Amino acid sequence: MIGLSEEEVTALEAAKASALAAQIIIDRLVRKSRDARLTEILARKTARPAAMPKILPEKIPERQDFPKPASRMPQHPKNRWNWKPPAPPETAIVRETFDLVKSFGGLASTHSLDHTQTKRALREAGIDICEEIARDGVAASLSRS
Repeated sequence: MIGLSEEEVTALEAAKASALAAQIIIDRLVRKSRDARLTEILARKTARPAAMPKILPEKIPERQDFPKPASRMPQHPKNRWNWKPPAPPETAIVRETFDLVKSFGGLASTHSLDHTQTKRALREAGIDICEEIARDGVAASLSRS
């Protein structure tokens, strides 16, 4: 090799040989470790089904109430063809509920109404929601002073 003396060339060749021997040993031991790990994993996988308890046929509970009767099925307005909106509550009930919750959203969620149905129920009960909000705002500002 250019630029190296005879002694340095022999030292380089010896180092390369020892590095190659070390790499061979490393590769063999890594392969052996990986093979042992794979056999352990396979042993665990094959042992799992045998370790699971077998359920006897007489112990299996019989399914009850399947399919559910229509009265117990959830009603989803977006994906049920036969869904009908709930009947609007009576005006006296709407007035009592609104006096209790003092909230448009609270009234809607109490009676499971959407926005339009809630506005209609309030209008039929004679409640002006804008007036109520303004009255609450004035009362709130007076209570702060």
